[in-house]
Amino acid sequence: MNAVQSNIAPIENKKKLELSRQDQELLNKAKLLSRDPFIPDTHRGNVPACFSAIRMSNKFNMDPMSVMQSMYFIHGKMGFSSTFIIACINASGRFTPLRFEFAGEGDDRSCIAYCRDKESNEMLKSVRVSIAMAKKEGWAGKRGSKWDTMPDLMLQYRSATFFGRAYAPDYLMGVHTKEEIQDISDTPKYVHKVNTTEVNTIKDIEEMEEKQIDFNNDNEDRE
Repeated sequence: MNAVQSNIAPIENKKKLELSRQDQELLNKAKLLSRDPFIPDTHRGNVPACFSAIRMSNKFNMDPMSVMQSMYFIHGKMGFSSTFIIACINASGRFTPLRFEFAGEGDDRSCIAYCRDKESNEMLKSVRVSIAMAKKEGWAGKRGSKWDTMPDLMLQYRSATFFGRAYAPDYLMGVHTKEEIQDISDTPKYVHKVNTTEVNTIKDIEEMEEKQIDFNNDNEDRE
């Protein structure tokens, strides 16, 4: 019994070591990328942001620069443009190109996203999204909301997101869109800037996220 245990332990330790090396390699790439003068301002000098972009680019099999140009940080949350989500769905190879169908006027104005499954040829449709739904859910009516100025575009974006959630959840893996975050978030009261260049380990990234949370909680307790 002891012999079996002694043979298993080194294997488990080796796996942990390999995962650690992989994360460290991604972190080294993130440091190098953060110094690139041609990347977006949100990522320049921001190692954690570059680290997230590289991880997402590996996940979607895309160039890190393309991912960074579609990444947004809103109220402390990371999101992607809806056009990026549509591109990911179309690039997955599972479906015919995503199409949109509009109907109705006023609060009854609505949209569904649809396409065919390439393997089964089945027609797939998203949940129907309407202006009435946007108002009821509180998405519309906020200051600066695009629901008031570009309703058809927002209907298109939200129906595409619903389609991805329903038919490609394993591919999108819970990725949120910029518009979703804006619709459900209020303007942040507190902004806490941290030094994003002093990052040497994965733990440093986690600690920076915890500092932001602690900072906000401390300010809320004072009110």
